[in-house]
Amino acid sequence: MNALQNIFKLLSKGFDLSGGAVKDDDLKVILIGISGIFALAVGAVKVYRNYMSVKRIFKLRSK
Repeated sequence: MNALQNIFKLLSKGFDLSGGAVKDDDLKVILIGISGIFALAVGAVKVYRNYMSVKRIFKLRSK
């Protein structure tokens, strides 16, 4: 999970830096979209980990 967060931070910083250097609006939109996809991926992993944690807690209580 930490690796995904580090990759996301690195890529989103790169997109922010390239926003000032890129003159084409279409390219900016593409870079923002890619950053959004990484944000969704990291969010999905967090939700999955929380789901597995809750599942494990309920499994422990039922024993």
